[in-house]
Parts: sequence; C-alpha cells; structure tokens
Amino acid sequence: MNSSRRRKFASLTANLVVQFLQKQQDTDEHRRAPQSVLLGEIARQKTEQVRDLLRKAIRDTTLIQALDNIQVDKMVDLMSARSFAKGDKIVRQGERGDAFYVLESGTIDIRIQKDAQKSPEGQLVMRGSAGASFGELALLYNSPRAATVTATSDCVVWAVDRHSFRMIIAKLSEDRFKETEQFL
Repeated sequence: MNSSRRRKFASLTANLVVQFLQKQQDTDEHRRAPQSVLLGEIARQKTEQVRDLLRKAIRDTTLIQALDNIQVDKMVDLMSARSFAKGDKIVRQGERGDAFYVLESGTIDIRIQKDAQKSPEGQLVMRGSAGASFGELALLYNSPRAATVTATSDCVVWAVDRHSFRMIIAKLSEDRFKETEQFL
C-alpha cells in the first residue's frame, strides 16, 4: 500500500471509530437519568487538592493513562461529586456501567461474584481508599460491570458519566489516528 492510500485508510478508520462512538453515545443519551435525579450527588466546587487527586487517579488508571494533560483536565472538569453511606453499593456486578469513579474520601471493597453458594457477597479482590478509581472497564468495552463496589465507610466519589467519558476517549483515538496518518 502506498503512503497516500495508507493516509486515506488511517483517516477513514479514525472517522469511522469516532462516528461509531458518537452514535453509541447518542443511543446511550436517551437512557441516562437527568443529572438532578442522580441520588447522592453533591453540588460543590473542586478544590485544587481534589483536582490534583483526580488527575493523579486518572493518570494511574492503566486503561486510560494515555490521555494527555488537556484530556485529563477535561475529564476532571466534567466530574461531579456523589456521596455514599457505609454499606451502599456504588456499582453492582453485571449492571450496565454509567460512570467512571474516583474515590475522594472513605473506603471501599471491590468484590467479584463467581459462585453464589461459596460467598453471597463475592470474593474480595481489592480494598480502596482515597485516590482509588474504578468503572472504566464497563465504559471502555461497553460491557457489564465486572465487580461490585461497596462503601465500607461513608464515601465521597467523583464521577464522570458514560457520555462524557466516551467523548474524551474518542478524541484520544482520533488524535492517535491523526498521528499515525502523519507518520505514514
């Protein structure tokens, strides 16, 4: 394949990926609850300390650490705080993912249910505290939640909704394809 064909192919592929993600998000949009209906959401400004915690958590999340500083800041800007009481299920295994989360305060248990007869709560795979992040797998791969996350103390988490998360990831994909196209 000559270089002009490679560039055309890379450009076409990038456009198709972005169109697919936008169409998927448009489909998801009508299923989302209005922002005011989300239980436990706290309307407050982010301090610089909270913004730093969110940036670090996003950069430490393996599947999305390729985001550049502008994309990380955009994700931080779009995050909203939600509170959960001790014992609340923040996400449930098998449910459709609606957000990516970063824990600001409190503690969580992450459990995977493999066999209900062995342990009705599931196997503990991780305990998390301030700076822990979760929920990106279901959003990236449009798959059900892989684990249940339970607040083991009163918690404040910051969340970015599925639509916003996927738009940022789509932009990353588009940028990567443009870089490849320029290289070719």
